[in-house]
Amino acid sequence: MAGARALSHPESDALIGALRCDRDRLLVLAGQHLGLRISELLSLTVGMVANGLTPRSEITIPRRNFKGSKRYRGIHGRTIPTHSDLRSALAFWLANFPGGQPAPNQFLFPSRKGSNQPIGPRQAWCAIKTAALAAGLDASRISTHSLRKTFARELYELSGHDIRACQVCLGHADGDLRSTVRYLEPDAKRCADLVRSLPSRLTPAMGTRSQGPLPTAQAEPAALTS
Repeated sequence: MAGARALSHPESDALIGALRCDRDRLLVLAGQHLGLRISELLSLTVGMVANGLTPRSEITIPRRNFKGSKRYRGIHGRTIPTHSDLRSALAFWLANFPGGQPAPNQFLFPSRKGSNQPIGPRQAWCAIKTAALAAGLDASRISTHSLRKTFARELYELSGHDIRACQVCLGHADGDLRSTVRYLEPDAKRCADLVRSLPSRLTPAMGTRSQGPLPTAQAEPAALTS
């Protein structure tokens, strides 16, 4: 979804607070701390993120779970550190998992329809869109892909604008910085703040006239203007 935008920190908090169930809150938190696409998030099983009821310190996602893994040789499985906030949320969710303690092969975000199926991307999109509207956010460009874009934007800022580090954390193929750049859409408010913070310059005495005639500007040699 090219039209999705990243969320600010207050927007993220408001979105999570407006979600209707713990499963969806965990989904949003995981999306913003792991940087996975929605199809990759929904493919997570309990065994990938926890040993029994204990969340893992690192989450390993196999190559087959990633978008484009069959077409692009540069797509590999990868291991992502589990943020402390995400570990806490995982521990709570697993301790209160629907139907009791889950088996390792059960999906982390189960559908209420049963038969060990995860919720679908459309259901996740609806949950996030509904919560964004309920939180009073401008939801026109908020979607499931906003989670991955938020992950990218925050990493970019925290890394001191290290785009190569962002490329690795997003799992983009080597040599494909263009894909990473597309995730780093400039924030309109930040751009406005940057313009306002330009260094001050000598303020002219507006409304006054200079003393004496101004020198006539001379045309520069052609060699200097070409």
